[in-house]
Amino acid sequence: MPAKSLNDRQLARIIAQIAQQSKQSRMASAVGLPVQQRFIDDPSRLKAAICTRRAGKSYASGLYLLQEALSNPGCTCLYIGLTRESAKRIFVRNILHDLVLKFGLTGKWNASELSYTLSNGSVLYLVGADASPEQRDKLLGQKYRLVIIDECASFRQDLEDLVYSVLMPAVADDRGTICLIGTPGNTKNFFFRVTQRDEKEREKGWSVHRWTWEDNPYVVNEMRDIIELRKSANPLIVETPQFRQQYLGEWTVDDSKLVYRFSDERNSASELPKQNVAWNYVIGLDLGFTDDTAWVICAYAQNDDRNLYVVDAIKRPKLIISQVAKMTQDLIDHYSPISIVVDPKAKQSVEEMRQRFGLPLEDAAQRDKVNAISMLNSDLITGVIKLLPNASDLKEEWENLVWDERELAKNKHVEHTACANHLSDAMLYAWRKARNYATVPSLPKPPPVDSDEWAQQFWEKDTLRLQRRQRQPWWERDHGEEEDAW
Repeated sequence: MPAKSLNDRQLARIIAQIAQQSKQSRMASAVGLPVQQRFIDDPSRLKAAICTRRAGKSYASGLYLLQEALSNPGCTCLYIGLTRESAKRIFVRNILHDLVLKFGLTGKWNASELSYTLSNGSVLYLVGADASPEQRDKLLGQKYRLVIIDECASFRQDLEDLVYSVLMPAVADDRGTICLIGTPGNTKNFFFRVTQRDEKEREKGWSVHRWTWEDNPYVVNEMRDIIELRKSANPLIVETPQFRQQYLGEWTVDDSKLVYRFSDERNSASELPKQNVAWNYVIGLDLGFTDDTAWVICAYAQNDDRNLYVVDAIKRPKLIISQVAKMTQDLIDHYSPISIVVDPKAKQSVEEMRQRFGLPLEDAAQRDKVNAISMLNSDLITGVIKLLPNASDLKEEWENLVWDERELAKNKHVEHTACANHLSDAMLYAWRKARNYATVPSLPKPPPVDSDEWAQQFWEKDTLRLQRRQRQPWWERDHGEEEDAW
């Protein structure tokens, strides 16, 4: 019997029987690609798919969601997009509608709550990450057989917290599955850690699948034509981050979107210079609880050296005030800083540390952050700022912190909310307080009069004076001066 003439219950029974006997998806095997089918058939409960543009990752999501809904009567499945509008545009119009027609399904669509109810009682919900708290809590408070999160590389929300704290309890009852899907981007968030190629750096417990547009026979010729057209217009396009992200599936940060212009070559040092100088230390402190509390310790010399050295960078999550105060006091005891500058927005916490713990905290300058970042970048570009090995966590932030592209399109500079920036902010506080630029070079002591070194310097200076005089035109010379004068 042709699939399009089956009702939902008949199709569900057929799919369940085939899945039980062959452990394959009837829908995926009917219309899906081999790479999509392997992803769907993977029994892992935590899965990720990292794909290029036009690889068919969202279509695989639709196949997977409908398969689970049909094979498990009365279950609930969830699709999470970046926004409610993108969920409708990408999933409903181009995928769900196509599959419903292809298989002749007779479910009920609810446009107001973005849900599709099949005749076997299963429900497929769609939600955007920008949903209202009430709507999001209502959906995330249910139990799910399958949850698919699409466009993960662009998420501004805390994806790690969403997966581990919210969704894993929601799939526990049905022993359900959570899937992360997306194309590489600029923000190296939780999805980046999950899809790392290096197993040592990859988030543990995830099964990762990869495929590209070349695995999709429906678009492969068109994609090759597009790529050749772009390469003919500019052969160097293949080296750009955007090309490598979208067409090769590589994680590459676009340098033009980076907030801080750090370079390993010009901004790294192995240790503080060894010369016998006194060092001034400044500590920048950025407070958090759910977010990290961060300390950055900078040093600059009292003379000679005009560089600013980042000696240490420390961050800790979920610290209470007494723990922050203890850590800060330990750093004071170790470095004897001339200043400790802290974000003044957390007024109660700052005032408690001042009064209860006696910490000499100064309010950090907050005005015109974007302009301050621009000036700090000037110091990075000219090599004035040097990071020591203990500041590696700050280096990692600087290499991954990017501007929000949506805000850039509006000519606004806003740091991407999916990127960590707590050490970066602490560094900015310390940098604004440091006075390394005012360091006065010390003059060398002259040699003792009548010493050999003094005589050598005398003859060198006199020789230079005579050479300069001889190069002058005769009319510019001071003829009142004797030719052989010392």
